[in-house]
Amino acid sequence: MLFQAEDGIRDNMAMYKNLLSEISTYFSISGEMIPQNGEDSYLYSFNENKGLVGVFDGCGGIGSRRYEILNGKTGAYIASRIVGECVAEWFEEYSEEEYSSDKSYQIFNVITNALKGIKSKTPSSKIKGAMTKDFPTTLSMTIVEYCQNEMIADFIWAGDSRGYVLSDMGLAQVTKDDIDDSVDALDNISNDGVLTNVVSADGNYILHSKQIKIKDKIIIFNATDGCFGYLKTPMEFEYLILQTLLSSDNIIEWRDKLKSQIRQYTGDDHTISLVAIGFKDFNEMQDYYLKRAETLYEHYIKNLKNCTQDEIDNLWNKYKRTYYGKA
Repeated sequence: MLFQAEDGIRDNMAMYKNLLSEISTYFSISGEMIPQNGEDSYLYSFNENKGLVGVFDGCGGIGSRRYEILNGKTGAYIASRIVGECVAEWFEEYSEEEYSSDKSYQIFNVITNALKGIKSKTPSSKIKGAMTKDFPTTLSMTIVEYCQNEMIADFIWAGDSRGYVLSDMGLAQVTKDDIDDSVDALDNISNDGVLTNVVSADGNYILHSKQIKIKDKIIIFNATDGCFGYLKTPMEFEYLILQTLLSSDNIIEWRDKLKSQIRQYTGDDHTISLVAIGFKDFNEMQDYYLKRAETLYEHYIKNLKNCTQDEIDNLWNKYKRTYYGKA
């Protein structure tokens, strides 16, 4: 099921066979800076065999051209929605099939053909060059399924939307931003890197992929840069996730607090699509992450406001050992 701008949630404590028996909850949040013109979209879909969460962030700079034939919407707005819809349609068929190792190849073909199709129905632009693309968007998604009795998660992405895992060891970024290699997650907050790879109608892009095995309780989520790019450090993004979780009475309250707090600091459209795996209920999820939240606060968050830049850099160098470590 694909959603844009509306919020979705699923609280699943009933027991099913296969994958659904391990899914505790999944939900998505999305906020627009300009109502009815937000360039993010999101997706989630689950059945007994497979699950999918994903986000798409239309690239408003290089995709700012408006199309009268498409209700005056920008190429970025259209791209994030078309790509999301294509992935949803692809997943509906794939979810009934056996495990495949070439998912990124299949998805690339589906979305590129769709974007080329919409481009062929619109007038050509007189503006050419590196600063403009036809229907550009980021993509970050995770497919969860069983393969040979093991639960695996395939992360697929292009651009600077991110895929994460949150374990009792902390937050880890599984994806790698398509920006200058010399810029890490902390540097990119103050020195916004130039995107080097995004989905677009020209087909000149790469869908990266990385697979992890799920062996314990975990939260997996994908997020657009409006969620993490306006905080002072990546440590604060993890603390935001944990603090809103631990201060809530139920999943709906957690979702709403998360959306509200992101809205307070962000300057961009913002979207998260999330799934929690292996928890029998919300209280167990809170208990599982309590110690991690306490450790994060004591070692990183408590004195962050009074830190010099050198001290922040030292904290980040310590934190990123697990942030970029094994998921």
